[in-house]
Amino acid sequence: MSKLERQDGILAGVCGGLAKQMNIDPWIVRIGVIVATFFSVGVPVLLYIVGAVAIPKAPGLPAGPPPPSKLADGSPPPAVGTVFCGNCGTKNSVSDRFCKNCGHDLQA
Repeated sequence: MSKLERQDGILAGVCGGLAKQMNIDPWIVRIGVIVATFFSVGVPVLLYIVGAVAIPKAPGLPAGPPPPSKLADGSPPPAVGTVFCGNCGTKNSVSDRFCKNCGHDLQA
């Protein structure tokens, strides 16, 4: 019997890991969890969350999709985060070239 591991799946991969362990199609397990949720008032959801935390990921699974290197129009994606102006202390987006409050050059 193989080791129980979360597989690449729709949410956290718990149903995929259980299906691989039982050697059945993952959709059978997913539908079973959905049906059980309707009759058990959330107990399967709680067990799914516990499984997502307790069952380790299978090796080699990516942490998530990689960020896009370019948008559909070919431009680079917007920067995420904030930068504070060194002149007045106003919070600005990292994509801003100049401070919204005082006009200070944020890229300098």
